[in-house]
Amino acid sequence: MQEKNEIKPESTKSDTIEDLIAHFAENEPYATICPPVSDKDLAHCIKSLKAYEMELPNDYIHFLKICNGFYFDGTEFFGTHSEEPTNDLGTRSLPIVINTYSFNSYFYVEDYIENPMLCIGRTCTGDYLVYNPQTCTYQLLDHEDACATVWQEDAVFGKFFAKVILGLED
Repeated sequence: MQEKNEIKPESTKSDTIEDLIAHFAENEPYATICPPVSDKDLAHCIKSLKAYEMELPNDYIHFLKICNGFYFDGTEFFGTHSEEPTNDLGTRSLPIVINTYSFNSYFYVEDYIENPMLCIGRTCTGDYLVYNPQTCTYQLLDHEDACATVWQEDAVFGKFFAKVILGLED
């Protein structure tokens, strides 16, 4: 018999991102689900990414409008800012922007990857969650081999989220 807080993997392939987030909100006390992004914060993030010639995919924007960041069991999907100010001035960081810049400063500049990518999260093992605009796919990249290994990949954010968080296969 399935316990209340357990997600049955075979039933989640058709669940929407809204269904998955709602499940975690109701049944997983250790999941951190940030409130939806404000229009102002989203606009600022989009503008900041454009400076790096990067864009947020529409389905990731949809995710941010449901929850502006998500953390569970060591895996984090970045939002547009941290909940707490990062310095004495009350400035908030922009994890998507900062992590995208850091990721590309190392992996793209050093020629480990062929094109810049949007860094949208990290796993507890240090692997990267990215959006690759060249292939229009979300990818889970191995950190140990300079992102040469793609562990998971999907063109739809909700399916990618389920694969990463729930360990689902195609």
